[in-house]
Amino acid sequence: MTEQTPSVGPQALPTEILIEWTEPETVVFTNQLAASTDGNVVFLTFGQAVPPIMPMTVTALGQPPKPVQPTKVRVQATTRVVMTPQVLRAVIQSLQQMLELLERGPHAPPSAPDTHLGA
Repeated sequence: MTEQTPSVGPQALPTEILIEWTEPETVVFTNQLAASTDGNVVFLTFGQAVPPIMPMTVTALGQPPKPVQPTKVRVQATTRVVMTPQVLRAVIQSLQQMLELLERGPHAPPSAPDTHLGA
């Protein structure tokens, strides 16, 4: 019987690594986006703005009330993502692919793959 000892030196790394995505703990609706940079990375801040309730001013008796125009709308930041320019390019490419799939309409092939970024 021959005994084999495990090698201790460098070993070959696999050429492919499976990346397994999990579901996020929360999903938020966003209708606002602010982008900024510090010169090295890009900050994308997503938020949600809710249209204000239009208050009415009291008018003379018998006259219909007049709406008051709001002067600002508050945006609640929901998520901030920071990335390198390299990852931003991949995000833009991925979003462009998703937009093209959406624009094809409901008759797009059902096997259209998700687009995942690798960086």
